[in-house]
Amino acid sequence: MADKVSDKMSDKIFGYLENNEYINAATVAELIDRSPTTARRILRQMVENNILISMGGNKNRIYKKSN
Repeated sequence: MADKVSDKMSDKIFGYLENNEYINAATVAELIDRSPTTARRILRQMVENNILISMGGNKNRIYKKSN
């Protein structure tokens, strides 16, 4: 699998964040129809690229758009 987050996946995440302040890995997994592990990897890449900000501990981690 490519290291780059696909535009289609990121569009779905941003679409969700247009109507919601936060998103979590379980919601991302459902949106993009992938495993929770893949969702966490994608979210981690988006945080590393300063696209999203993560907050909270491992079990309760949530993400929001970076300003």
